[in-house]
Amino acid sequence: MLILSYDLRGIFNKDITPKITKKIIFLFKRKVKKQEIFLSHDLNEKSLIIKEFLLKEFNFLKNLEALPSPIFYFWCLKEKKPGIMITASHLPKDYVGFKFILPNGYPWKPPKLKEDKDDSKYLFKKIKPKINNKIYKIYFETLKRKVKSKKKTLVKFNLKNKFLKTALPYFSSLKIIHNKQADFSVSADQDGDRLYFKYKKKNIPLDLIFYFLSLDKKYQKIGVPVYFSKKLEKELKKANKKIYYLPTGHYFFKKGFFKYKLDLAFEPSGHFYFFKDLKTEAPYLALIKFFQMINFEEFLKMLNELKLERFSLKFKNINLEKIVYNLKEKFGFRIKKFDGYLLIKEDCWLHLRKSSTENVLRVTIEGENLKFYKKWLSKK
Repeated sequence: MLILSYDLRGIFNKDITPKITKKIIFLFKRKVKKQEIFLSHDLNEKSLIIKEFLLKEFNFLKNLEALPSPIFYFWCLKEKKPGIMITASHLPKDYVGFKFILPNGYPWKPPKLKEDKDDSKYLFKKIKPKINNKIYKIYFETLKRKVKSKKKTLVKFNLKNKFLKTALPYFSSLKIIHNKQADFSVSADQDGDRLYFKYKKKNIPLDLIFYFLSLDKKYQKIGVPVYFSKKLEKELKKANKKIYYLPTGHYFFKKGFFKYKLDLAFEPSGHFYFFKDLKTEAPYLALIKFFQMINFEEFLKMLNELKLERFSLKFKNINLEKIVYNLKEKFGFRIKKFDGYLLIKEDCWLHLRKSSTENVLRVTIEGENLKFYKKWLSKK
């Protein structure tokens, strides 16, 4: 079973079975006691099957239908109710999972479960998903109060993502207009908590998006992982922003919010946390704010100058410590261990981290000789 440090995910009917599902729901119910629990899900057909099962098994669950995870979290906070989101986030569609939120926005960490013999199975059936447009509308009305939309921007949205497609009229009301010929394009993952930006088909490092968002004077305490762009971090420090390093994962970022009273935070995987505004992640707000704040000439200049690359290397067995040691000995890197390994030299830095959800090595490189180091690592 794939049990993460901050939520529960696994393969449908192999790791996540009816028996496991009931056990984890009982444990969460024990945590929140007599409170009603909100329930939502992504658009994975297997998530819908689990939702139907849960609604038949437990009468304390209130069905909110399908919502992007950030909008679901927003609603739980607004109504001060605990919630369960059925999603495996960015993982392949064979995976399902659960994310848990407490009424104050704090994430609940599932305990480790015993892997007893379990022959229970969900029955496959065709279920038509319903997206909760009522909550969408209330959410975007809230965003509209947060942003004064002054200029019109054309954006090409990936309409294969049904959550993005549902949001189109709401974006239009905030002067973000869908246009197939737009230079900027935006896509999202299947539960809608990560956004990805392109300019003329070129991937935009999300660190750059976050940099522009962080320039807003209302955001002073900033949370980032240690592999955030060092060049942009230096610029934020010049702007007197206070930087806090946090381990990867929404669980740790939300803990960081409570611990450090963060205003804004960001994970390069596509997560934008607007703690000062909404106390949770809010990728749609990131999109709207970015297009209102952007200085286009400065953006293009920085996009062309930023030497930053991220990629993943698949593996079955890997000795990360050996790779780090070889990099140190061969190229003279200094090493800092935090959320993986940060390797630093005058003209370049690398960060290496094993994914907690997949058999991949996450690599970030910034500085000179990016192609050389990428090629060297790809051979290991």
